[in-house]
Amino acid sequence: MGIDQIGTLASDEAWLAWWALSPVLWFKSTLEERWMLGQHPGYAHYREQTKCFVPWVY
Repeated sequence: MGIDQIGTLASDEAWLAWWALSPVLWFKSTLEERWMLGQHPGYAHYREQTKCFVPWVY
């Protein structure tokens, strides 16, 4: 196995990890959002004005 193949393999594994963890992080964020809404009265207003993960996008 050459050095080029090792780099490609590492890149593939990184993408696989990202795709596997994305749903877990999204689910965790929904639980945290519910908790924040229950604990902090002004959070609903704050949440309307800010994005969840990527500023100005989502």
